Amino acid sequence: MHFFLPRIIKYIFHVKLKRLSLNLFFTFLMLSSAVAQAAADTSVSLADSTVSPFESLFEKYQDNNTDYQKSLYELESAKLSLEKTKVQNGFYMKLSSGDITTDFSSALSVSPEITVGSTELNNTKVSVEVPYTARFSESEVSSSIGDAEVLVSTDVFSSTGKSSKLAIEKAERNVEEAERDLMETRISVHMEFLN
Repeated sequence: MHFFLPRIIKYIFHVKLKRLSLNLFFTFLMLSSAVAQAAADTSVSLADSTVSPFESLFEKYQDNNTDYQKSLYELESAKLSLEKTKVQNGFYMKLSSGDITTDFSSALSVSPEITVGSTELNNTKVSVEVPYTARFSESEVSSSIGDAEVLVSTDVFSSTGKSSKLAIEKAERNVEEAERDLMETRISVHMEFLN
């Protein structure tokens, strides 16, 4: 029994020593990789940072200035208004199923219609309607497409084209004014920051 006890203690000590050395080795690897990563991050951030501390402070001051934020909001609002005006006064397309009639047992008729138009081009519209009929019986299904109807219309003397162009130009002018106001606000914020 005394013979086995020193061997067991030696074995336990040997196993614990191996575990300790493995733990130390892995701890060293993790620490060295963390240090290398931190050094790499520092070198990347130093290489990428071309903004001076003064500019960084000014940017933060400007971002917290309510006048600047208001001007920035007005610019974004003007840009969105311009996009909305362009959509409302540009080309449009309307798709309709048209008249649908059925007797629920032997026939179905549909007259789909598509209309494409532009308010900019003297309120010009092109409409196409294609009637379709399907007949059902116990032994067969038959279908037929009727004559397509094409309708083109335009205004000879149209004020909608001029008014839509005017609305777009007004919205563009609002965007330019908002950009100018933003630049003026940025200059005044910069002067305020310097004082």
